[in-house]
Amino acid sequence: MKQVYLLFILFFCVVTTQAQTDIMSGYNGGFETGDMTYWRFFEVPNPLGSGCQIITSDVHSGTYAAKLTFVTGSVADRALDNWASFPPVQANKVYELKAWLKSDNPSGVQVKMTVGFFDSGNNYLSEQSIMRSLTTAYKEYSIQFLPPSNAASCFVAFRLLDAAQAYAAGTLYVDDVQLYQLATNNYNLLHSRNGDFELGTTENWQLVEVSSSLSTFNISSSDTHSGTYAAHVHWENNASTLDLILHQQSIPVTPGETYTFSAWAKSLSGPFILNMGSVFYDGGNNVLSDPKDGTWILSDAYTQHSFVLHAPVNAATLNIGFRAFNADGSRWPAGPVECMIDDVQLNQQIIVSTRDVLSLSEKDFYRIYPSPAREYINIQSVEKPELVTIYSINGQKLKTVNSNCDRINISDLEPGIYYVGIQITNGVELTRKLIVN
Repeated sequence: MKQVYLLFILFFCVVTTQAQTDIMSGYNGGFETGDMTYWRFFEVPNPLGSGCQIITSDVHSGTYAAKLTFVTGSVADRALDNWASFPPVQANKVYELKAWLKSDNPSGVQVKMTVGFFDSGNNYLSEQSIMRSLTTAYKEYSIQFLPPSNAASCFVAFRLLDAAQAYAAGTLYVDDVQLYQLATNNYNLLHSRNGDFELGTTENWQLVEVSSSLSTFNISSSDTHSGTYAAHVHWENNASTLDLILHQQSIPVTPGETYTFSAWAKSLSGPFILNMGSVFYDGGNNVLSDPKDGTWILSDAYTQHSFVLHAPVNAATLNIGFRAFNADGSRWPAGPVECMIDDVQLNQQIIVSTRDVLSLSEKDFYRIYPSPAREYINIQSVEKPELVTIYSINGQKLKTVNSNCDRINISDLEPGIYYVGIQITNGVELTRKLIVN
């Protein structure tokens, strides 16, 4: 007889549970061999005297770290990387690369942190990078990525550049380089694009006001949804304003994929609509479609809103943004309005490969109810799950419940979108979407 055991809701895909293991621990990511094993430093075409030392006197953790010293001069390229080490990665899995970095002279320089990919024949495929300012104290930097469909391994690299992205002179300390496969089937494209404003700057965001310049956009630390920073936007519309939007541009997308655009926001000036808009472009920068959602009425408390975007078959890039509308849906607010915006995400749901799919039969069936939920969630199934874990939409583990419950209390979760992992036999985890209202 079927029995009711545990929890939650909505559509699902099936994935294999992966322990969060640091892949770089087997590739000298902390330099704890005391040498350059798995790493190289290069400066081409002609060495100028720059180099890398393994040091013991100024480390983030452990006994050793790497100190890069770059001298002035013209070069085609120079970096610390692990090009020929080939740490393994899998397609359709989300990864996060982390490293602790600092500089003796951070003014005017940035670190370029790169992750690149090889196929099974060790042929180079592609790479992606972030640019970040440095400090004189060790600070953790990270980049999330989704390997190409034919990727089998990766490499990481660190470069020191100036504001014009030319190779800069100075020092760069590198320690505790780590690589994790994340327990999520969602890839947040804005993780490395300051979607949560946690860089403390407006990087990657732009307030565009056509024919006037009365509105303001700044970063605030006084009223956030989570973390340290959020965006404070003052919308000042008048007769000369033709358009006004806070947006990110040229986000690479995959044709035919489905994305969820979500954010948290609150009003500082009474109810109004925060319109969420988007524009898909092809490779020639021609507009393909511009889906938008104008149903989010802000209140004086943070709420989350999201809507689903479907990339056209020849889409190459995407712009996303926010506009202010009257609460009745008319184009411009009657007067100035203000709001806080935080934790903006653009999630691509990852479809697992056939080797990860569990054949679902009556024996494996899990029915989730209610949907949406506020206080409790339940799962009806033939077999009792071994463990249930609730994750945030970006993969952070929030709650773990053992198999002795037949109801799960979710009243402590804020309204929004979550994912619930149901661990069954042989370590297999079924992942489903949970909406809390």
